[in-house]
Parts: sequence; structure tokens; C-alpha cells
Amino acid sequence: MSRDSDGWLEPLENKASSSGVADAITSCLSVREFFRVELGLMFLSEYAPGQPAIVLLRKLLDGYALPGAGTETVVRNVRRRMGPTARGGQWRLRLNDYCKVPAHLRLFELDEDAVTRVVHGSVFRRRGSSKLPEREQAYHNAMSLPVAYKLEKTHDPAPPGTPVRFKRADGSTARLRLPDWLPEARPERRLEPKEYRTRAAFPQLTEDDFRQAAKEMDQCLSASERYRTENFTGRVERMVFARTDREAGCLTDGLGIFAIDGVAQVVGLMNSGKTTFNDILVKICTDRGLRVGYLVSSVGNALEKVRFFRALGIDAIPLIGHRNRPAHMARYWDDLLYVPEHGQLPPLPDGHDEVAEFTTDICLLRAVP
Repeated sequence: MSRDSDGWLEPLENKASSSGVADAITSCLSVREFFRVELGLMFLSEYAPGQPAIVLLRKLLDGYALPGAGTETVVRNVRRRMGPTARGGQWRLRLNDYCKVPAHLRLFELDEDAVTRVVHGSVFRRRGSSKLPEREQAYHNAMSLPVAYKLEKTHDPAPPGTPVRFKRADGSTARLRLPDWLPEARPERRLEPKEYRTRAAFPQLTEDDFRQAAKEMDQCLSASERYRTENFTGRVERMVFARTDREAGCLTDGLGIFAIDGVAQVVGLMNSGKTTFNDILVKICTDRGLRVGYLVSSVGNALEKVRFFRALGIDAIPLIGHRNRPAHMARYWDDLLYVPEHGQLPPLPDGHDEVAEFTTDICLLRAVP
């Protein structure tokens, strides 16, 4: 179930169309982009007035900086409702397009000393407009109200024993009869957005915590043919930690007490142990009851991480796009069974594969008469 991130735009679009304002806007940018840009500028004018629009918005929405205490909900709402408009390259382009809209339609303008084109340090200020006066309240609502979930059309669950039909991706229609022994499906429950979120406190960790977790990981992997030689204990011993001292403006030796409050950056040279650090961090967090999302660069890497974490006893699953699932699965098996030029045919996987259940596009309904 997805968020209705564009629902707040529909009343404004209808009003702009009925009043004739939309015609003057669309010669420069779409009406939706116009309102999204003004939402971002309204957010900056309320929480970071006088600051460069291009530089600061992305930092705030990505969580690298907070405009003040208790503003996490506002930042999240703005990020969701601005969508792709807030991305770095798009934001600069849309701001320049926004400045081409007739001045009497815009709520914001560049500072007097600024050039006519938006540059890295450009600052916007509020000027007001008599057109569409209700949009200011719409922007404040968009910042303060949580983004609701979409009301998607659904069918009631078919009872067991019922003949049903459905349309395949290729346009053909399949018919089958649901077995009588199937349990009756429960109706889908609508999700409601939360007014606020309470994040579980992140544990404060030391180097000793990482060493102990590394030993436990080696013990868990000792019986694994694939991972028993990983030697996480040795990797941690070879790591050289340094942490940022904000007051002194320099690095201090040692990990100290590591905790995450918003965003933490783990940086280092190649083979310095960044991935090992993150893997151990996942083990510590899951052992302490936290849920962890791990973003990797490809489907193959996601499946490999699932296999690794399951070997540690962590109930990991891959979240893979469903539209290109056959292509993802084919790429996974191509990598697994890759034969280099003049190389030997690799052995077929034997034994239990933790990710096999996620690497098939076989539909079990095909076997149902």
C-alpha cells in the first residue's frame, strides 16, 4: 500500500485551472511542479529563512541537518510530498523554471542582489500574491499533516471452492477453481498514517561490543561451508577507529561510544572495514530487538546479504521490485552459474540454499485445476 503523496495537489490544481492561472504557469513548468517548488520554498522560509535554497533543502530532507527540535515530522511530510522535485539536479532546474513564471503569480522571488538565474548560493524571500490565496494554508497543511495511504480498489476475497478467473501480464485470461481446503482470506486492513513516530532508542556501543559480536558471528558461521573462513574477530582487531570531535573540529582515536541519532556516516579507504562494520552492526541491532534495512547496489548483492544474514540466524528477506522480477531472477542465476572464457563449468549448487525461495518466478496457481 503506497502513500498518497499527490493528494494535496488536486484541490490546488483544480483551482488553478478554473481561475485561468494554470495557463500562465504551464508555459514554464507543470502546475504540480509549481506547487511542489513553492512547498519547498515555504518550508525553507518557515524553518531556515535567509539560507541558500539549493544547498540547504537537500541536506534538511536527507536528514543531514535538522531545522530545529521536534521538526522530524515536518521534514518527513515535505520530503514525501515534494517527491522527485526535491532531488538535487531537479530542484535546481525547477527553481530556474519557477523564476520564469510571471512575478504576480509567485509567492517567492530571488533576493534583490541576486542574479536572475538561480545559482548555488541563491536565496529566496517571500513576496506574496493575490492569486490563489488559499495555497499558503495548503502548504502549511502539507507540512504539518501526515501523508495518508492511497485508497486502492480491491476485490473481496473469493471464498474457497469458488471458480475464479484473472488476467495474466500477457493479456490472456486464466480460469481455475480455488480448492475447498484453502483457509478463507481475511479482508485487507486499511493502514492509517501515524500522527507521530516514536523511534526505539539506538543502543550505545563500544569497541568491546563489536569484538564480542564478531566472536559470536564466527561461532554462528563455524558450521557453514560458505562462511566459516570469514574471521570477523580478526577483521575487527585489524580495524583502526577514529571518531569526530565536533568541539575540537578534528578526529579522535578510538570508537568511543557509537550511537545513531538521525544519520551517521561511516567512511574509510577501500578494504578498511566499512562493510564489516555495518554487518556487525546489523547483528548487534537485531540481537537487541531492532529492525534493520540494508540497502545494496544490486539484486544479486541483496540476495547474497540475505543468504549471509540467514546463516547468522537473522530472519532476513530481500525486497525486490516486482515488475522486473523475471529479469532479476535471470541475472541472479547467470551470476551464480557464470562460466568465464575458457573456464570450467561451475558446479550446480548443492544442499540448502537460503535464497532459493526468493529466486523463482514459478506461479503455484498453474498447478491448480
